[in-house]
Amino acid sequence: MKAIKYHLCNKMKIKIIFALIIFVFLVIIFTLIIKSQYVKSGPILLNNINSENVNQKVWSDGFNSVHPTSDGGYIAAGYSTDQDLNSMMCTDVYEEDAIIAKYNKKGEIIWKRYLNARDNDEYTSVQQTSDGGYIVVGEIVKAGNHLTGKSESYDAMIAKYNETGELIWNKKYGASSMSEEFNDVRQTSDGGYIVVGGKRKGYGEFDALIVKYDKTGQISWRKSYGGLEYDYFNSVQQTSDGGYVAIGSSYSNDNGGDEHPIIVKYDKTGKVVWKNIFVTDRFGYYLSVKNASDGGYLTVGYCDTSENWYDSIIVKYSEKGTVLWHKEFGGTGRDYFCSVEETSYGEYIVVGDSNSIDGDLKGLNEEGTHAIIVKYDKTGVMIKKNILKGQLSSSFDWVARTGEGKYMVLGKSSNLYKELPRGQSGKQDDIIVKYNSDLQAGEQLVLHKATDYKRQN
Repeated sequence: MKAIKYHLCNKMKIKIIFALIIFVFLVIIFTLIIKSQYVKSGPILLNNINSENVNQKVWSDGFNSVHPTSDGGYIAAGYSTDQDLNSMMCTDVYEEDAIIAKYNKKGEIIWKRYLNARDNDEYTSVQQTSDGGYIVVGEIVKAGNHLTGKSESYDAMIAKYNETGELIWNKKYGASSMSEEFNDVRQTSDGGYIVVGGKRKGYGEFDALIVKYDKTGQISWRKSYGGLEYDYFNSVQQTSDGGYVAIGSSYSNDNGGDEHPIIVKYDKTGKVVWKNIFVTDRFGYYLSVKNASDGGYLTVGYCDTSENWYDSIIVKYSEKGTVLWHKEFGGTGRDYFCSVEETSYGEYIVVGDSNSIDGDLKGLNEEGTHAIIVKYDKTGVMIKKNILKGQLSSSFDWVARTGEGKYMVLGKSSNLYKELPRGQSGKQDDIIVKYNSDLQAGEQLVLHKATDYKRQN
């Protein structure tokens, strides 16, 4: 009897072991099937743009700044995000690397380079330089703050590339434990560079920052602007007298304790010539500034409304900083002006985005957020307006005149075209749209996001 029980016990053990082997095998197969939904051979979609799996990591690109180049192509700068696929089922772990990419006139990528600083970093603004190369600015996580899960502090940075994408030099800006950020860069008439942004001086406290570099990346001078709370510069232009005009927002006590648009004029040595805070009963921001042909300045941005949404604003200043006129544009939704350009006739083309369906957008806008383009005469009277149709969502970030009655607008468009895995949404593209003087859209171009993954140390 004991022998029979022993034999039956062994048979039971064998069955249990065999069952366990089958179970483990099925778990492995199931896991591979699940992962195959995230990892495919060739390009996949992640975070709205074309990406690719490399060594169990997915990289996706986003651009903060795109500008035309002298060869008819485009230069773009932003970030590439690394998301660890092994953690996608439970938590999101991201690492950003600053990127700069050169495109031909068809929107096909020629080269792409990474800063590869092994920290979270991104480029925020790019411009082609007189030698055919490129100057970019951005921010990088300070040493010791990398992927800690805590509030990160940043160093501002500036980098120079040649026309083939070789990194010539790069510099960090940041001497304190607080954050410094660069938002905009322009090459100056002496071959150097002027940069604006902000630096944190305490919790919720920022000073606006303007820095002048020489052509080798050495600091010529640097100036802070601000009061007791929050002041920030978003955009800068060199003026005809060799000085600079910077715009942004101010939330310091000297303007009533509310956040208001601000414009500051500097001489070539960094001394403040004049300043003007555009104070109303609502808070607001300036996003971009442009020199006007009459010696004045045009600024665009947005201000809040009584319904806690935003209206677009355009303000014309004299050479001495006096407000000549200002206009608002929008409805009961959210409306932004992001960039302005002067026409050959002294009129002004403004671009941005809106989700309003009434007010100035009545009969024009559709449901959702759409890119807008508006023309004003030299006195601020609106002449024409239009939106970019055919997309679920779109926005315009920058406009430039390319010829008599011709304008090039840079922005983004997106379409939610299919259900994607957890954490992913539809497709977002950087787009270029050509307009005529009647604000009718012509050729549209998409900048392809193909990625080569060749790292530059």
